[in-house]
Amino acid sequence: MKVDSETLMIVLTLVGLVQVAALLSLVRINRVHRGQGWMALGNGLLSMGFLLLYLRDAADIGLVSVAGGNVAFIFGMIFVCLGVLRFIGNTASYRWLVVINVIIVIISLYFTFFDDVFAARGMSLSLSIALSASIAA
Repeated sequence: MKVDSETLMIVLTLVGLVQVAALLSLVRINRVHRGQGWMALGNGLLSMGFLLLYLRDAADIGLVSVAGGNVAFIFGMIFVCLGVLRFIGNTASYRWLVVINVIIVIISLYFTFFDDVFAARGMSLSLSIALSASIAA
């Protein structure tokens, strides 16, 4: 069996949608714990990011798909981190998390549309995930 990146992206999209369904069912069942809706939204955005990256080879929407996938990954991580913070009861201000990631989205969009550098896009995405995780910790 050959596993290529396209197959992996489709599988990750489907797994993300199953996670969204599970988290939304938990939201309906248990209203005591907060943050599960944010986690569902974040996982939905992450699976949408994988789906958009699957479509990057399409001639019509190639760059838009790459930019949309990167933005979906960054905001998906923001919402997952917000959900985890709310779930554990952290009531800190989340403004820095959003402000830093919006700046990183702008940098990522610049390296997608104006100066097409794959390594810079990857670094901005990795920086966003690392900063989101460190702020959430």
